[in-house]
Amino acid sequence: MSNLQIPKLLLSNKLLTLEKQDKNANSIVVSIKNRFDLSAEQWNILEKQLDTSFIPVFKSKLNKVCNNVDRFRKMNADWLSTDFNFVFEKVGKRGRPTAAFDDSSKSTKFRKIQSLVDSYSAEEIRKAFFKSLKSTGKKHLIKPIKNICSDTDERTDEENIIPFNEDEALALIEDIKLSKWQYDTLRKRVEAKNVHIFMTYKSLSSARKRCYPETTSILITEKCVSVNLQDLLNHTCSRIMQMEDVLAALTKSKTQRNLILTSKWGCDGASDQSQYKQKFEDGTTSDESIFMTSMVPLTLELNDAHGRTVLWRNPQPGSTRYCRPIKFEYAKETAENSVAEVDDMEAKIKALIPTEIKTTCGKFKIDHDMELTMIDGKVCQHITGVASSASCTIYGATPAEMNNLEKLSHKPETEKNFRYGLLTLHAWIRFMECILHIAYRLEFQKWSARTNEQKEQMEKAKERIQKKFRTRIGLLIDYPKQGSGNSNDGNTAKRIFRD
Repeated sequence: MSNLQIPKLLLSNKLLTLEKQDKNANSIVVSIKNRFDLSAEQWNILEKQLDTSFIPVFKSKLNKVCNNVDRFRKMNADWLSTDFNFVFEKVGKRGRPTAAFDDSSKSTKFRKIQSLVDSYSAEEIRKAFFKSLKSTGKKHLIKPIKNICSDTDERTDEENIIPFNEDEALALIEDIKLSKWQYDTLRKRVEAKNVHIFMTYKSLSSARKRCYPETTSILITEKCVSVNLQDLLNHTCSRIMQMEDVLAALTKSKTQRNLILTSKWGCDGASDQSQYKQKFEDGTTSDESIFMTSMVPLTLELNDAHGRTVLWRNPQPGSTRYCRPIKFEYAKETAENSVAEVDDMEAKIKALIPTEIKTTCGKFKIDHDMELTMIDGKVCQHITGVASSASCTIYGATPAEMNNLEKLSHKPETEKNFRYGLLTLHAWIRFMECILHIAYRLEFQKWSARTNEQKEQMEKAKERIQKKFRTRIGLLIDYPKQGSGNSNDGNTAKRIFRD
């Protein structure tokens, strides 16, 4: 059956008997289904044609007579006397068949897409085009097309752009001391120029974790935090051995597999720290003072028959950049604590075993050489047992004996104290302070100011010298600093001797 004719009067009567909410095509189809033998597909077509062609006309005519049925039938008698024709087969369009878009001429293609251009914005068409490329498996064409459509005259060759990996991005943050906000701002500004080389700050957390030793090697108590020395050195060796320069040097050495990591270590304390509202269980611990032990790797060397070859050297051995904390606790820097900590560390160093590292170049064994050189005069005095910090730790000479060269020449050297090294930074400071203290006492020319007059002269001279340094070169000399002695540091001493 290609078509079907149903009297409009029949359809209208069916609609008039239905409630207002039921006046729809589906209700009519249900009521006349037993009158006609149609397939399910034909019933669907009939229902759609009722919805689109008959029911809207019927409702319009009924509304014109204010839903009065008698007036509706009287005024639409001619319309009700005709039939509604349902067509189930599409009638072919006359004329030449329409050609496919790809087979059409250039002018025909422009005419066919004109409706799209008139109906949608350029941005909508562009996004639809990219989505079509993605759905048809041509995702690789999106970036080149975006570059071609870019407004910039000089376009970036993306093949030459090498993005930062996690370790490189983290190294950049540490090298130039970027805060989280600074890093995120830098990344967003660069990406605004269509250059994607930085990963998000949050994604760097895994790189940060790789910088730390295993959590099982870290011991945390109420008053102390420490890391196992062996695990810390193993982790340090592992990180250094991942450097490209080290791996390149090891590739050339096909037979030698013995390395030496040389490090320095030491301890120091600081007092007058901020005290917080927290309770300690033992009742004697205070967060006013901190005592800390740390180490710095200096060199990684290849040990062979020809001697030692440096594979890696710390570029800033005097900086805190490569400093690795071993232990810190709430404790004062007393002689007992200093000696106990040094003895404990030396026992741990003696118990160290070589670190074994497996790389792409093979398996290597790394021995450890740790020297106690990161100490100040106070710690050196404690561990050498001299009576005063003003006494010499090599000869044991007191300040009163140092002017007696004859007596000093007969004092024996304590050679074991040579291993603590020459504190060059403190030498600058001590030479500066020696000259300053002589200048303070020039008027009475004695080392100790015993009388009130001498003390007054020394204070006036000190005040005058401090003022001149402050006004002429902007230095603070001999001013006390909370928690860290006074303002006489290495930079101050170097500026005085340099200027």
